[in-house]
Amino acid sequence: MSDKSHSTDTAPSLASIKQPGKWLVGYGRSFISAIPTLWLLVFFLIPFIVVAKISLSEPAIARPPYLPIWEWVDGALNISLNFGNYLFLLDDPLYVNAYIESVTIAALSTV
Repeated sequence: MSDKSHSTDTAPSLASIKQPGKWLVGYGRSFISAIPTLWLLVFFLIPFIVVAKISLSEPAIARPPYLPIWEWVDGALNISLNFGNYLFLLDDPLYVNAYIESVTIAALSTV
């Protein structure tokens, strides 16, 4: 009889097999969540910032029809914000009443 040593090698377990592309899983999740984030940034946040900038600037008869809200003067940043448009909304009872009625309707429909 010959002495043959029996090897006890078994098939590798699934945990020990390297899966190609496993590193993509983390990046894939980040990529998938980045798509709606970029969508909201482009179509919501950027237009909101543009409208806020225009609403806080001085009107002018020019193109664009408003003055810049910041500019460099003698090496210093000069910021000039105009809150007159918002004060006009608070002074006019039409806008104040419309706002109060809107908040009232929203509160009643929420409850």
